[in-house]
Amino acid sequence: FEAVADWWQTVLNMEPSLDSEGMRFMAFNTVEHHKIVVFEFQDIKSRTRETIEHTGMHHIAFTYASFEELAATYLRLKEEGIVPWRGINHGTSFALDYYDPDFNNCELQCSCFPSEQGEWEELNAWLATGAFNRNPIGVIFDMEDALRAYEAGVDIREIISPYTMGVGDHAPEDLE
Repeated sequence: FEAVADWWQTVLNMEPSLDSEGMRFMAFNTVEHHKIVVFEFQDIKSRTRETIEHTGMHHIAFTYASFEELAATYLRLKEEGIVPWRGINHGTSFALDYYDPDFNNCELQCSCFPSEQGEWEELNAWLATGAFNRNPIGVIFDMEDALRAYEAGVDIREIISPYTMGVGDHAPEDLE
């Protein structure tokens, strides 16, 4: 219980809003009572292994305003020993997937089409190519490679672009 609750607090930079025996409510601010609740009760079983692909609720996603914010979070978590189990460009989002200690999947992401104007227009134009329909899962990437490219001065739009990464040029079975 403590490991899972502490993990979510660390990953999302949240504060407890209420602690009770076997329950922790957490929030980003004082506007809402809670955004995440972790609980543990004797009669409820815990997951015992990873469930990478399964039917049902797959993950919870949190979107950052920019690649820079996502990268800063990645580096902060890496220092805490929390690393993603995969980086994946879905075409719609550039995402890092993390497991908490109970193997719940948390996706931290930013848009593949960062723009002060026209993000939705660019996204819809890419979707109209049929690339997402050909591969709704996406293409695996290494965040360390993305950071090296960014630090070398490569335009962020090139680094995270589904066009550059060939999202839709790959079938889902190519990810295995």
